[in-house]
Amino acid sequence: MGNGKIKGGRVYQTSLQYYGYNAATGWAGGTLHANANYSGYPSGTVDQSGRSIAVCSQSPQQGQHWLRVWRSGAGAWNDLGPATGVGIAAMTSRAVALGDTLLVAYVFTGGGGPELQVVRYDEAAQAWGAPATVAQGAGAFDAVASGRTLWIAWVQSGQVYLAFSPDEGATFTPVPGPSGQSLNAQAGCDASAVELFAPDDGTLLVAFDERCGTGPYSVVLQKMQ
Repeated sequence: MGNGKIKGGRVYQTSLQYYGYNAATGWAGGTLHANANYSGYPSGTVDQSGRSIAVCSQSPQQGQHWLRVWRSGAGAWNDLGPATGVGIAAMTSRAVALGDTLLVAYVFTGGGGPELQVVRYDEAAQAWGAPATVAQGAGAFDAVASGRTLWIAWVQSGQVYLAFSPDEGATFTPVPGPSGQSLNAQAGCDASAVELFAPDDGTLLVAFDERCGTGPYSVVLQKMQ
């Protein structure tokens, strides 16, 4: 996806598209949004309780960047509007469902540096709530649901941190690692990416890369019971 550009007097539009696969009918898709002044970067999807899919996309509007969310249901896509009310840059996002509750985690770069936040969609009000800040200075991150608990892990200054929210993203409790607050296997070694997995057995797996100085990269897997 790129910005709409004018070339040779023609406007080349940017569109945000989706595709789904059905074993009986094959691939099918459509366009969620298309506009010459729109630039979409899909960055998160989720199967919400088996009944809908949410798609996050960054788009510049009125001189600022917004995180918009579309959700499918009853055979149609609905625009849930901007999940963020601030101008954001270099943003990544991840949508997560806790039952029928839709949450979106995202990192944005503001005046005070990168910040990791989580925002909840209020089904009754049909609007996004106020964001909760998880961490300052966060980089790569991942989020996953396990039952009614939201787990989120992030990289900050080369260290991997983990926290959980039992109240749909309102508050977060840090989880200490094997040798301190971070989950890094070796003190002084740096991580740059992290992924979370929540198997059906109730455990939580945290996978990340780790490099000590100029040595080789290794993959670390931490298991939470």
